[in-house]
Amino acid sequence: MNTQICVNCNYYFSDIHSCKCRKEIRMNKNEIVQHKTIVFHQEMIVALAKSNADTAHALYFDDSDTHALINHMAFGLFGEVAEVMENLVEAKGRENLVEELGDCEFYLGRLAQLVNYNSLMLIHGVTPNLGGTTALNATCYAVIKAGNIMDAVKRLTTYEKELNVEDLAKAITGMAYCLESIRVNSNITRQECFEHNINKLGKRYSGGTYSNKSAQERADKTKGE
Repeated sequence: MNTQICVNCNYYFSDIHSCKCRKEIRMNKNEIVQHKTIVFHQEMIVALAKSNADTAHALYFDDSDTHALINHMAFGLFGEVAEVMENLVEAKGRENLVEELGDCEFYLGRLAQLVNYNSLMLIHGVTPNLGGTTALNATCYAVIKAGNIMDAVKRLTTYEKELNVEDLAKAITGMAYCLESIRVNSNITRQECFEHNINKLGKRYSGGTYSNKSAQERADKTKGE
């Protein structure tokens, strides 16, 4: 009889009665190899992934450090770019696209501020030359730029390397051009996105400052939205 493995207890056996958990779940040879690879990979993840304590240390050196905030802005931007993609793929409409692009400007603008990069004049009065691209194609490029930003930030907040401001600035600029290309191809202006974001966040944070309570209650949204 071929040696088999129980997927419950990972015990190799040639007879069901020698299985530790005595459950009749068996694998053939190919499945055994695949299972062993998966188990090894799972164990490797646990061993090599940075610990919670070390990750926290990399993010919070002291109260004046901006690592955690930079990380927050990069993650937020990535999520908003994904929502722009979702809007275009699912045809959610112009109003929602304006909102998502405004959210992108929020995270991108704060990220630029944190690394002392002037984002106020980014693509001001300039139409990016991306060939005959569509809004969806431009969003694909934006996803790439968001990944570039995440990679640069990861080196700072995970590997604890000095931030490569030049690389991050290039990615920020590239993202700004992608967002402008999306707007141009959707007949949306940057001014519209700024105004929508200001109005939305003005309702959400009526006191003018961030609070978890306001973020959770989302006063700018209708119930269930």
